[in-house]
Amino acid sequence: MPIIKKSSFIIGFICLISFAHSSHSQTLAADTLEQFFQRQFSQKHNVSYAAYGLASLYFDRGNYKQALVYAKENLKSANDFDTACTILYARSLEMTGRYGKAERVFRKATQRFAGSPDLWLAYGFTLYKLRKYREAEHAFETSIRQNPFVPTAHYLLGFSMLENKNNPACLQAWMFGLMIDRDTLRSAEMLRLIYEYVHQQYDSIHIPFFDRRLSLKYPDQLFFYNYHPRKLENFYLQFMAAPLAQVLTEKMEQQKLPTPYNRFYKALRDNNLLETFCYFTFRNLNLKELKSWYSIHRHDLEQLAEFLDTQLIRPF
Repeated sequence: MPIIKKSSFIIGFICLISFAHSSHSQTLAADTLEQFFQRQFSQKHNVSYAAYGLASLYFDRGNYKQALVYAKENLKSANDFDTACTILYARSLEMTGRYGKAERVFRKATQRFAGSPDLWLAYGFTLYKLRKYREAEHAFETSIRQNPFVPTAHYLLGFSMLENKNNPACLQAWMFGLMIDRDTLRSAEMLRLIYEYVHQQYDSIHIPFFDRRLSLKYPDQLFFYNYHPRKLENFYLQFMAAPLAQVLTEKMEQQKLPTPYNRFYKALRDNNLLETFCYFTFRNLNLKELKSWYSIHRHDLEQLAEFLDTQLIRPF
């Protein structure tokens, strides 16, 4: 019953947000949504739901003081949104510069909500922003072991590996993220980053540091930090699938350091599917060259599909 209850609340919240975005004025819609939650909260009707909704809205607006107030309200007792509000509470502390307390809240929460991949992901993002890469890697690894189907977690683990002594295993994390990412623009940006990394074009890789890093509210701001339409257009023009797939296949075969991904990529190698896997991660580029390759290698893709059906049950 609690699962059904939580699902109905989440569905209702998503529907409400959809209504807001279809309005002529997003500001007016957000105000309408805020009024709805305020009314629910003041009338003591679905208080935990209303507090979560208000905390989310205020966090998104950058009003972290109010986000803290309503997120903390949900921490007074166990409810359907206590995990989500713990994340909002700790992230709001972090965004207001109270880093030590944010970490303490997260550490305590990982004991209470140890089975929440979202909590570990948010904790890892905070640690990454504070350049505590080893701790961040542990948090991201815990998150992906609990839920391996969130591209953001793999991308962030890759960034942490990259900045932690330039660990080449970052490619494993990024490629796994690409495999499951359905966001066309984000996956194109990540593939551009991978291209620059394997070709050692380090001057083209721009990562925010210091105040700019600490101001990141969402992971996508990191992934799109170096985004520019012209840069992406140039990447499309110079992109050649075969050479990149070959380089990536060689890099994957050379990787010897222990990572959460070793079992998955070893199985790919043993089944002679590494190259097919690399091509599959390019699919969101929607290029004629790739469509031709997919048509010719349909049997290989079917083998990969059968492999993933088995391996993704428990990839790590």
